[in-house]
Amino acid sequence: MNEKLGTIQHTIKKKEQSVPDVKNQVRHLQNQYNEITELRDLGKKVSLLKDELIWSKVEEIEEELNPIQKNLTKLNDSLPQFQEKIAREQVGIFTTKC
Repeated sequence: MNEKLGTIQHTIKKKEQSVPDVKNQVRHLQNQYNEITELRDLGKKVSLLKDELIWSKVEEIEEELNPIQKNLTKLNDSLPQFQEKIAREQVGIFTTKC
C-alpha cells in the first residue's frame, strides 16, 4: 500500500512539475492562434479595400466617360442631318455636271 501511495505521489509530483510547461505551450499556441486570426482578418480587409479601390476607379472612369458619351450621342443624333446634306450636295453636283 505504501508502495502504491509512493508511486501515486511520484506521479502527481511529475504532473505538477509539467504544469508550467503545459501552460507555456497553451500560451504559445494561443498566441499563434491569435496571430493567425489577425492575419486572416487583415487578409479580408485587404480584399475589401482592393474591391473598394476597383469600384472607385470604375466610378472615376464612368465620370470621365459621361461627357464623352453625351458628345457621342449628340453627334450620332446629328449624323442623319449631315448624311442628308451630303446626299443633296452629291445630287446637286451630279445634276450640274450633266
